[in-house]
Amino acid sequence: MAAPRDARTIHALELCHIERLATDIALAVELQSLHAQLVCSEKLAALGQLLAGVAHELNNPLTAIMGFGELIDEAIAAPHARDQLAKLVGEARRMNRMIDNLLRFSRRGAREAQAAQLYPVVQQVLALREYYTRIGNVRVELDIAPDLPLLAVSEDEIKQILLNLLNNASDALEGMRGSKQINIRAYRSGPRVVIEVEDTGPGFGNLNRALHPFYTTKPVGKGTGLGLSVCCEIVRKRGGDLEIENVKPNGARVTIKFLIAEAPAPPLFAAVARA
Repeated sequence: MAAPRDARTIHALELCHIERLATDIALAVELQSLHAQLVCSEKLAALGQLLAGVAHELNNPLTAIMGFGELIDEAIAAPHARDQLAKLVGEARRMNRMIDNLLRFSRRGAREAQAAQLYPVVQQVLALREYYTRIGNVRVELDIAPDLPLLAVSEDEIKQILLNLLNNASDALEGMRGSKQINIRAYRSGPRVVIEVEDTGPGFGNLNRALHPFYTTKPVGKGTGLGLSVCCEIVRKRGGDLEIENVKPNGARVTIKFLIAEAPAPPLFAAVARA
């Protein structure tokens, strides 16, 4: 194989050996890819379990704080003190909502439930990123068409995709001067729902490699290079499409196209009743 030869001069036995070697190489590459996916899945599963445990532990004392706060509020007559206590209880309730979102994100949905409503999922993911967008002075703009149909993807999967895209966009905006903005748009286009996540960062350094596993331009310890490739795999597994591009004068845009979930068939007894 090292020396180029005319294919017509290769004996059948040699050709058989070459084909067998090519098959072995292809199998080895596929096994390596599957191993990498397995490692990633195991890490995500372990992270989900850790997240759920921490959220449960935080939820117990937080519930007590809210309960005692409401009892104290009833016992205090001074308006100024009641106002301060109301703010304290309000912040505790906001923390409670964040913990609920963490628990929802770490909880695996039913495997057969392959339909998700987009807007509530976007709100839950934004709540998880609220702290980071606030301290980073990042403005998030939503333009989601009302009454979008269900997407042909599970809620867990769309959460994972949106969280990865928001993480990448936030990281791209880190350290930049001027306006920092992330735009999330969603609208229907024929049999699909189009979701666009756009930021005002520096854009993709290499569009040809950005979707490759383990490719990253982030500093060591900041990213694994798996975020976009995992998103792309989920989208294509669900019959959708994922595209990336740079926008002018600066910024990056990720466009996802999901199929619309099929409407569930009416129950048999309802169909008989109408007949």
